[in-house]
Amino acid sequence: MGTLRRVAVVAKDQERIAEVRRCLKRNGLVYSPQDPDLVLSYGGDGTFLLAHRLYPTVPKIMVRDSKVCKKCLEGELHHLLRHVERRDYTIERLPRLEARYGRHIFHALNDVIIRNSHLTRAIRYTLSIDGRPVGGEPADAGEEFIGDGLVIATPFGSSAYFYSITKRTFRRGIGIAFNNITTTRKPLILPRTATVVVRIARGPALLGHDNHEETLTLAAGDEIAVKVAGGMAERVILPRH
Repeated sequence: MGTLRRVAVVAKDQERIAEVRRCLKRNGLVYSPQDPDLVLSYGGDGTFLLAHRLYPTVPKIMVRDSKVCKKCLEGELHHLLRHVERRDYTIERLPRLEARYGRHIFHALNDVIIRNSHLTRAIRYTLSIDGRPVGGEPADAGEEFIGDGLVIATPFGSSAYFYSITKRTFRRGIGIAFNNITTTRKPLILPRTATVVVRIARGPALLGHDNHEETLTLAAGDEIAVKVAGGMAERVILPRH
């Protein structure tokens, strides 16, 4: 395991960066936004997702500077960084999702979201897993799902939007949560080798991922393929005391 000495900072509060830079120096670490070994995500869950988009291949450490961040480390930054300087940490590898829609390809650390673009109008869509149709309404295979859409999540992202729909999380594979559909349907937990294809039967719908502000508009006939991406994100885990 290499030394994580050069550190970039992504912060919810930009005024914090100067403070963090001083703390890095006191702990023998170097502020290096251009060529970091480690990214310090200083904020909440959304800050971490932004940090991943900016530095997708660099290990990250999540430090709380937000009221809502169950996965963030708590404690004085100086003491947390001492563990990094001493190489007292482990690396957790996090699978990501790859979504393909036409010429668009993007990666999601949390989830891929498809939902209705008009609040008062449901969308219709079909779903297949590894080429096999999944029944919607009625229960015959290949029929349409009708509702607000669906969320396709990673284990890391299962505590976010997926959880708000299903009230559960999962630890392996790919999860599908059905968002306010007209029938009762439990979430699906698929093996990590699965490929999910969603075809819009009636739109318009929106396609988004993680907390990215940009969304794409989907129309009838559009297809989105989702699978586990090659490579993984890395999160730095410090010892608990």
